[in-house]
Amino acid sequence: MKVVFTKNNSPMSKAIRWVLNEPVSHVAVIFDDKLVFQANLLGVHVGWADTFLKKNEVVYTKEYANLSLEEQE
Repeated sequence: MKVVFTKNNSPMSKAIRWVLNEPVSHVAVIFDDKLVFQANLLGVHVGWADTFLKKNEVVYTKEYANLSLEEQE
């Protein structure tokens, strides 16, 4: 499981980073390097990590490699 902090070139991402004076605008959770859970203004979404990562640049990553499935849940 990974928690990724990202940014992209969308106007919303740029505005969030500018207002908060932070290098990231978004946080997502990736399981097994395949499945991503993320939220935006339209709600919570589940998708494929490769698709998400094509649209977003990862700035920071926190990996939890030694967690059991129960701990991840």
